[in-house]
Amino acid sequence: MTTPAILALIPMVFASTPGLKPVQMSSGGDHTCGLRHDGVAVCWGRNDSGQCNVPSAGFVQVSAGGQHTCAVRKDGKILCWGSNSRGQSTAPEGTFTEVSASLTHTCGLRVDHRVVCWGSNDFGEAAVPVGTFIDVATGDHHTCAIAEDGSVRCWGDNRALQSNPPAKKYRQVSAGTEHTCAVADDRTLACWGGWIEPGPSVPGKNKQKRPGYWKAYAPAGSFVQVSSHGQGNCAVGVDGSYSCWDIYEPTQGGVEPGAYAQVSGGSHDGCALSSDGKILCWGSFVYKKLRPPTSAFWPLGERCKPEEKRIGVCD
Repeated sequence: MTTPAILALIPMVFASTPGLKPVQMSSGGDHTCGLRHDGVAVCWGRNDSGQCNVPSAGFVQVSAGGQHTCAVRKDGKILCWGSNSRGQSTAPEGTFTEVSASLTHTCGLRVDHRVVCWGSNDFGEAAVPVGTFIDVATGDHHTCAIAEDGSVRCWGDNRALQSNPPAKKYRQVSAGTEHTCAVADDRTLACWGGWIEPGPSVPGKNKQKRPGYWKAYAPAGSFVQVSSHGQGNCAVGVDGSYSCWDIYEPTQGGVEPGAYAQVSGGSHDGCALSSDGKILCWGSFVYKKLRPPTSAFWPLGERCKPEEKRIGVCD
């Protein structure tokens, strides 16, 4: 796999246009969505289940899942579109401030700070514990949320210990496939869970705990936001730079300097939103996940080294 340090140098770059400035984005399984300043959501990439067919509405937040997408409207209602194979797109009634879509389940944070989840519940990922919360994040088969006292509570699949958070106070949480990461109150990162290898052990990795298990790695530093996706992570530092890494490989990744406000995705693919309204994407070009519609968002530009044209990121 090409390391994130290299990918950070050869992304697609999208320059903002007045009135069409992106303010938030979300990378899903094989599609990506962005939210414009005017409240219009735009999705691109794989669309076999209609996950990119955005309904006409004004939104304040969007979340891309496996093959579905959900967004919070300006009136607080949640709209979902795309696959509804497990009921993940059948949003409940009510008023919400946040939504998080994952593989086949979705969770929302109500205005009264209660979390409600819908869709698959094979591992208890939709069985919300009693309590009030300030942030919620869905992984493939588990869910984590920050309680009002700052602690993180997780439920659902725990085979890789992804639902066993360290006892700290946190300000933001993000869940991946078999791991979870969060920004603590002191701006350090904590990651837990890891990766259960289905086959023979691979030498040279960050193997811990037991054979075939790699503990999630968290880099040192001070951060404002983290995104866990699949088996990778990216985070925005307090200095505005972003970095990416695999869950089990501390030596992978690198730091991309700049002024970034948000990152979504992991070490294999994702996008970063700069403070001046540009989206920079890296990783696989399958399903054209890296290329937003030029007419819907902003003029398209490229920043690629000629020798890297072969990997398809800049086609």
